Order: sequence, then structure tokens, then C-alpha cells
Amino acid sequence: RWPAMSAKALRAAALADAASRQLLENSKVLREAVVQRIDGACQRHDDDSYRELYSTLALMCTLWGVQAILDALSNSGSLDLHVQARHHLLQASCRVLADAEDDELTGSNAANIVLMLVAISDAQPLLKEMQDNGVVRQSIGPLAQALGRALGVLAENGYNFGKVDEAAQLLLVLVKELRFPLSRGLLLAGELCWSLRTALASPGGFVAAALEQAGAAGVVRDVAFGLAKRAAESPSKTNKSEQENLTFALTDALEAYGCLVKHNFFAEVQVIVPLQQYLDVPVIQISALRAHNNLVDRKLVAHTIETKAG
Repeated sequence: RWPAMSAKALRAAALADAASRQLLENSKVLREAVVQRIDGACQRHDDDSYRELYSTLALMCTLWGVQAILDALSNSGSLDLHVQARHHLLQASCRVLADAEDDELTGSNAANIVLMLVAISDAQPLLKEMQDNGVVRQSIGPLAQALGRALGVLAENGYNFGKVDEAAQLLLVLVKELRFPLSRGLLLAGELCWSLRTALASPGGFVAAALEQAGAAGVVRDVAFGLAKRAAESPSKTNKSEQENLTFALTDALEAYGCLVKHNFFAEVQVIVPLQQYLDVPVIQISALRAHNNLVDRKLVAHTIETKAG
């Protein structure tokens, strides 16, 4: 086992100093060590495994790029891993991929991410495991985030290929796993709504068309309604942290919906969230206005008309 925080320290050194980065990139000893650390964390699958996997995979992504993460995921398919270890590796890999810097993600490796995640979902009883196992359900958010980020990069780069329709369907399947009424799950709601909004980086493009064809507008509308209902029905029972999480999730859901309907944003939103009825609910006010402003910045709605309508 590595000393605590060592992978994080190595990554910080690589980001801070070009000479250190080059030295680490070219180190055969380090390449062998990260493989051993990943294998050890998976074999133990204890309370520290996820943190070890995430920090190690983040270091790999910084030094050797996105493909190194995909190779680690691909190689794990040949290993006889405990289900919890497999999902720890999936969760950590997907979070690293979703958090990758813009210059680390190209149309080509975003396509490879989509291919890998679709293949994993097809080859393994992934969705059933998520439904039946509370621990494994924690894979839903990271998987959706990595998929949404990759789809967004494909859209921005105009990189179309044959698996986009399947990826869009898989993303919506994951989003539908958000269950209302929410007793918990606000963090998951935020992850899923972020995923949809990120996938719609280029409204009107081929990714948006695939999502629309798969029924994204109805899915997003249901999610936004569920979140708004939660905000409206229990404003006094929601603590500050929950309010912030709810606001972020609802903002992303409404922005995603706005990417799909584009025009008459507030008129459409009032079908989901009766704003006039809930004007005293700050979460709904803030979320709708933030989403509207984001759509204006993206030139998806007309500022003058929409401001009057709102």
C-alpha cells in the first residue's frame, strides 16, 4: 500500500511543474506501481478502496490521459472481482472521466468513453445490480456524469458515430432511476441533472436529437416537477445544505429542459412549476432565474421577450 495522500501529492507535483510531470510520465516504476495499487485496492474492496482508486486514477489521467483510465476499466473485465470492488472501480473511473480537463477530452476519446460505458452496461447485469444493491446504486451518478460529459464533448466537436443513440437511451435509463418523492438522494439528483445539462452542450445537434428521440423532454420535465414539488412542499424543513443541493439540481434540470424547448422558456416552465403559486419559495425562484440566465448566455432564448414573459 502507498503512503496516505501519495497519489494526490504526485499529481499536484505533475500539475505544478513541467519537469516533474515529464519525469513521472516516463517512469516505468510508477506505471507498474499504479497497476499494483489498483489491483490491491480491488482485491481488498474495503473502506479505503474507493479513495485509493480515485486518487490513483486521477494521477493516471493527468500523466497518461483518458485512455489510461479506459484501459484500466477494460483490463478489469478479465479479473474475478467482487461486485463491490467492480463498482468502486467503475465509480472512481467515471468520476475521473467526468472531471477531466477540457484539453484532456477530444471527440475521439469521448467516443471511446461512450463505447466503453455502453459496452459495460450491455455486458454486465449493471442496472439490475444498481436496483438491488444499495451500495452499488452509488454507481448511477458517476456513470451518468461520465456519459453526459462524453456526449457533451462529442456534440461540441461534431463527432458523430453509431453508438450515440444507445448512449442517449442509457443516460435516460440512469436518470429514471431517480425516485420520487425524494427521502434522500439530492446529491444523486444533482449528478443526474448535471449529466443531462452537460450532454446538451449543443442543442439542436445530433446528441440533442438522439436525446429528444429517446424521450428526454418528458424525463426532464418529470424530474424538474419532482424537484420543484419537493422544494414547494417542504421549504421550512430543508436545511441550508439541502437547499443548495436542491437549487443546483433544479437549475440544471430546468436548463436541460430549456435546451430542449428553447423558446418560451418561462411559459413552458410554468407548466412544470406553477411559479405564480410558489413565488414565496426561494429555491424555485432562484433555480428558474439561474436557468433562464444561463439559456440567455447560451443564446437559446431571446432576452427581451423572455424577461417580459417571466
